[in-house]
Amino acid sequence: MKTKLIALFLTLVFLIGLVSCSSRSRSSSKVEEWPGEGLFQILPTPPSTKCTISSNYDNRISATVLALSLQDFKGYVVSCRNAGFSIDESYRTTNFTAFNQDGYKLRLYYYESSKDLSVYLDAPEPVQQISWPRTDAGNMVPAPKSDLIGSIQSSKDDYFYINVSEMSRSDYLAYVDECIDAGFGKNVSSGDESYTAENDSGYRLRIEYKGFSTISIKLEKLDESTDETEDGKETSKPINEESDEPERTIPERSSDEAEETTSTGADTSAPATTSVPETEPVTSPPTTAAPVTSAPVTDSPRTVSPTDTSTEPIPNEQEKSSFEIYFLDVDQGDAACVLCDGEAMLIDGGESSKSDMMYTFLRNHGITYLNCVVATHPDEDHVGGLAGALNYASVGKAFCTVTQNDSKSFGNFVKYLGKRNVGITVPSPGESFYLGSAKVTFIYPEAGKTRSTNTSIALRIEYGKTSFFFAGDCENPDESVILKSGYTLKSDVLKVAHHGSKISTGAEFLQAVSPAYAVISVGGNNQYSHPTEEVLSKLKAKGVTLFRTDINGDIHCTSDGNNVYFDVQKNRNVDSFIAAGGYQKYLKQIAAQETTKVAVTDAPPERTLPPETTVVPQETTTSPSLTEQVKHYILNENTNRFHEPSCGDVVRIKEENKREFTGTRSELISSGYTPCGHCKP
Repeated sequence: MKTKLIALFLTLVFLIGLVSCSSRSRSSSKVEEWPGEGLFQILPTPPSTKCTISSNYDNRISATVLALSLQDFKGYVVSCRNAGFSIDESYRTTNFTAFNQDGYKLRLYYYESSKDLSVYLDAPEPVQQISWPRTDAGNMVPAPKSDLIGSIQSSKDDYFYINVSEMSRSDYLAYVDECIDAGFGKNVSSGDESYTAENDSGYRLRIEYKGFSTISIKLEKLDESTDETEDGKETSKPINEESDEPERTIPERSSDEAEETTSTGADTSAPATTSVPETEPVTSPPTTAAPVTSAPVTDSPRTVSPTDTSTEPIPNEQEKSSFEIYFLDVDQGDAACVLCDGEAMLIDGGESSKSDMMYTFLRNHGITYLNCVVATHPDEDHVGGLAGALNYASVGKAFCTVTQNDSKSFGNFVKYLGKRNVGITVPSPGESFYLGSAKVTFIYPEAGKTRSTNTSIALRIEYGKTSFFFAGDCENPDESVILKSGYTLKSDVLKVAHHGSKISTGAEFLQAVSPAYAVISVGGNNQYSHPTEEVLSKLKAKGVTLFRTDINGDIHCTSDGNNVYFDVQKNRNVDSFIAAGGYQKYLKQIAAQETTKVAVTDAPPERTLPPETTVVPQETTTSPSLTEQVKHYILNENTNRFHEPSCGDVVRIKEENKREFTGTRSELISSGYTPCGHCKP
């Protein structure tokens, strides 16, 4: 009896200790203040200090910060960057991932619906000198280098999983090429940061760049019991991969859902970024856009036959569907990025001088894969900047009215497409594809017919009950053909053709489209007097709400499938129907008139400017045309030269010598750096 009591007592002590250990440093729902010790002290204090702690260990912490706005999240990202978390950074709309110089990995996930922020910080994994597996699996692939530093997670005869340190992105790409040469070129699925393929011996290999100069290598022998697909090809179960991002399918989460996850997947990494300019909301959109992801399984948009009468997918709020368009201020040119349900399409890219801007936009928004690129026609002000975009992101498919053109800018476009192993497709009218749940239909030009080298693609996008018409540089003769085509033209938003030229946007065409909103992409001091008074008068007479890049800067349009909303970067209250010929030109004329008034009057210097010009000092002091522009550069610490991000010399800079810098050209020169002789930044 005594022995049984002792055994029972020891069992109770064990159970109490087990419960205590399992609950130590954890809290499922207790709201407390942001801790100031342990790994928490590595991070800046968030704007809201109320949080729940999910874990607090020596090598990992996770917490949910409560009651934060999206603006608070953006500010906290800046604070984390300033605290050193800027290495191998990935920044999407509501996600942020980066390392600091000590190898600590920070992940932030903001949830608009519940207004909270999940914070994860992982200490660097211990590494040591390791040996390449001498197994059947190890003999299938080459070792990435002779002296291996890293960790072996698992190793068996037919499977291994290894992390290798001191591997730069260029080392990762070179190693992928070695594995392709070793026979891993079947059933390939690849992105900028991962490569998955099989060989003839029945092994599947996955290589991932995980950030902070570390790659993971996983190799497994495929199961012999494979499934048969409808076309008779064999498929097998993939390697078990866990997402680095928590599940986000339920809008409102309990505190338990902030639980950390064991991550073996790779992050979508991008170079360090600058913070995105704040926007002035015209009408607050009701939903937050879904983050843009890396390359999907398919390599190109899902095409639909011109005669396909099936109903397009309808956005479902429970599925977190989202749609947005960024009309980018590329001066006298066109550029727009369409995002839907995590998929991306770029329509034009401005002039060649905007290549770095296109590169930076994609990087800032974490867009590493473009489902398709549309160059509406080969003119410099539409196709020039696409080279910069393709230097950053891979692409599934490219469209243009021609496949050949003598211009240098078009040649660069073709060259960078070639680096992505993508050719140009000339679309046919009526040809459609889906971008997420949005349907994109090409309207013009006629099959096999181009009126001139200026003949432009026109397309229409449908998302739920909302629609958007991109007219490219179509002119009045093109519009006449479009009107006779029989396609649906009625759209909520019109991207006005040819920067508001008087030879575009005819009355009959405008009546057919009948937009509620219009966007003109135009330079503020252009030599063509765009937009013309004729076009502005037509739009105003139709009661159209107008936005212009020369006045409003970048223009952000969102749709919930029923309504359309707009945000603008600046000048929210300026009348968009004034300033025919360009806003900057208009401001200079007003300033000249005011100077003349002061010169011919005896009135004292203190004067009251007309209401529409009271913003002149504020706007002109930040205009790149009047002050030196803040830009993103790539530095070579070995040669002390600086480059545009799109410069071809950048890929040849060793990782240990490469550094990124955001600031002005003068700051670099005063610090002893010289501009590259090729890209001439």
